[in-house]
Amino acid sequence: MDAQPRTRSVKRDASHEALQRPRGSRQIVIAMTRQEYAQLWRDSAAIRQRLLEQFECCPELFPEGFGQGFTLDGLLRESQKLPGVRPRKIMLHDDSIYELRPSFALADMVEELEHPLLLLSFGVPCWVVTKLFGHSDMHWQRILERLGLCSLVGT
Repeated sequence: MDAQPRTRSVKRDASHEALQRPRGSRQIVIAMTRQEYAQLWRDSAAIRQRLLEQFECCPELFPEGFGQGFTLDGLLRESQKLPGVRPRKIMLHDDSIYELRPSFALADMVEELEHPLLLLSFGVPCWVVTKLFGHSDMHWQRILERLGLCSLVGT
């Protein structure tokens, strides 16, 4: 009975800053329509040209170090919510990796959420929205909380 209790160490002096960036901060949203996506997305040279044009126009919308160069690192798996849309992976020369996605992807999701968000903006409880539109109460609560976290670059 001399066993010591197992406890976790607590770092009380640790800073309160997050050690990881939020998920949305690793995305670069490129302004394009679905038709442009169909024409350009698989052509690396065309995407590179589009990125450089947008960087010239609005460098504040891109991560630090983007101007030093980047490589297109392939396509990611297809979006579950938007069939046919595959984000690209882009790697900067400082070895940081970002997800590159077209701006219309957010627009399609907003159309789906338009009516539930309207109700929620008037203070309708989440359980009522769940009854009308499905999902769960927690799903609608998360959507409300994360509205401000979306990257609005290119939308």
